Amino acid sequence: MNGTSCLSTVSLLPFDEQYCVQVMKCLDIDRKAAKTFCDGTLRAETKEYPVHKCIVGAVSEYFKKLFTTEMREKYEEVVKVSKITDDLLGKVLDFVYSGYVELREDCVCEFLDGADYMQLDSLKSRCEKYMLETLSAESCLKYQDVAQRFNLDEVCETAKQFACDNFSEVVRHKRFRELDKDAIFAMLTAVKGKVSEETVFTSISLWVNHNKENRQEFFEIMFSSVDLSLLSEQFLNQQVVTEPLVFTSLSCMQRFFDPEASIKLHAKRNMETSKADRFVVCCVGVDGKNCEAYYAYGKRLMQFPSLCSSRYAGAAAMIGDGLIIAGGGNRANAPSSSRSAEFINLRDPNKWALIASMCQHRRFAAAGVLNGNMVVTGGWSDGSYLSSCEIYNSELNQWSDFCPLLYARSGHAAVSTNNRLYCLGGRNERALSSVECYNPLRHSWQEIKPMQTARRQVGAVALDGYIYAIGGKTDDNSDLNTVEKYHPDKNEWTSCGRLNVGRSGPGVCEMNGKIYAVGGRSGGLTLSTVEVYDQNKDEWHICFSMQLSSYCNPAIAF
Repeated sequence: MNGTSCLSTVSLLPFDEQYCVQVMKCLDIDRKAAKTFCDGTLRAETKEYPVHKCIVGAVSEYFKKLFTTEMREKYEEVVKVSKITDDLLGKVLDFVYSGYVELREDCVCEFLDGADYMQLDSLKSRCEKYMLETLSAESCLKYQDVAQRFNLDEVCETAKQFACDNFSEVVRHKRFRELDKDAIFAMLTAVKGKVSEETVFTSISLWVNHNKENRQEFFEIMFSSVDLSLLSEQFLNQQVVTEPLVFTSLSCMQRFFDPEASIKLHAKRNMETSKADRFVVCCVGVDGKNCEAYYAYGKRLMQFPSLCSSRYAGAAAMIGDGLIIAGGGNRANAPSSSRSAEFINLRDPNKWALIASMCQHRRFAAAGVLNGNMVVTGGWSDGSYLSSCEIYNSELNQWSDFCPLLYARSGHAAVSTNNRLYCLGGRNERALSSVECYNPLRHSWQEIKPMQTARRQVGAVALDGYIYAIGGKTDDNSDLNTVEKYHPDKNEWTSCGRLNVGRSGPGVCEMNGKIYAVGGRSGGLTLSTVEVYDQNKDEWHICFSMQLSSYCNPAIAF
């Protein structure tokens, strides 16, 4: 038979995977028994493992470098593998030769250690796949920690989302109770608004009680983030007030059994089912003492008592059924500012009454509400821009220092929403676009996405989870008619429909799903007109005029 006829009979057989498996089995048997073809030995602690250098070097960059670069290990009969145990080295070599590994939750981290150290990407991928397939309420927090350690981004994000989605189950497991302070605060922040307040309270009490001696100091601030008005009466009576962490804390118990606090709690629940249909504008008129109140739709002026003191550029907030206004000064005396504050019951608005004075003189400050308490931020005093803040405890009739802002600012706006307090814009020598958010779980301010436009004397309000920055003034004294909206979930600002006229220093409030911009200044003129914003149409229109004009004065819906 000639060569040509021989070539004509040649055919390619299909790849036989089992043949490769069989070869690896033979080599595995050789290293474990006969050692006929082994040309290297590995040792972790005391036990020695014969290997074929070409096999382990082909799958591991670590071993490839040991056996091919001019290092002493290349010439040693026994190569020491540090940082792992004999048992782990044996199991890793079993995987190298067979492709098989038995993974369990209690040992996957050990295998990742070995795979990472010996640069075995195939074993690392097998561990990653195992964790994704076995995520559970019990394992997700451990896997998240392990994934962060070994830079397994997909496992980390998937485990984090799984923990949030299954939070009520996760809190029942030991791993949750062993989280450190920063981790528990971060997790509570992540699930806020996504789980019930009952679950939030349960998680806090479980975590603190797990190591009460070292964690009790954090309970009051964590408990203050629980919205009691969203808890059922049964849960309040059977779970909350019977918890020793609560009934041994004076500040916690004041939220329940102090008569005024109890009224506030019920008032808050009632307010959630009622709709504000009127607003009051304070500090109007030449003397800064007049107050005007209007029905939003009937446009009828309500009779309202005058303030005790002039409070031009004061800060105001609703607490329960009452309105508090603090600081400010006499409009005719520009440098003046005040520490005093006063209160009126809006259910029966017959008279303003002085309450405790603030710690510091302030005007052009801004106020918001956190956990039923008024927080006054920044402002201007004695020629200085302020970063200091203070909080009013209505039960004790007392002001105390509060976490200072990151940046001193005056003529800014403050907005409370989703158990957060936001401060935006204002000025500190120049107009500011920066925005700060206070997180009560961490008791700190953090800077978030700045506004598109720097604005001083800006108005702001929250509606449907968004924050609206309205009007304001630029450094060249232009009165802005632009409006922008902050999306907390995306940390971004977008533009909205423009005001009909530029307004710096407008009073701003929300009623029945619509935003009202009250007064302000435009082109040097103080305005009495009121504009209303329809978010569905993204349009503003002027709805009526007040009897008096208003500039840098709060407007409060009730």
